[in-house]
Amino acid sequence: MSAKDKATGKVANIKITGSTGLSKDEIEKMKKEAEAHAAEDTEKKEKVESKNKAENMMYVADKTLKDMGDKVKPEDKTVVEEKKKSAQRYS
Repeated sequence: MSAKDKATGKVANIKITGSTGLSKDEIEKMKKEAEAHAAEDTEKKEKVESKNKAENMMYVADKTLKDMGDKVKPEDKTVVEEKKKSAQRYS
């Protein structure tokens, strides 16, 4: 690959090469290990995403209750607090 500086007219050439130093056998072994753990990784990812979603929902619920203040009926506030406690047990 080459690049030319239009102002000076200088041309610079560079060559890009892989430098992993891994053999084909090592690469194949890594691919097989990744494939073997793909389902496990997907399950972990889904759990993390679910936990993040639940935490975000709890944050929004807290913020909404705080912002609404006295406008929220006490029984509604109690329901939200109970649901929040229930969700926290699973995270």
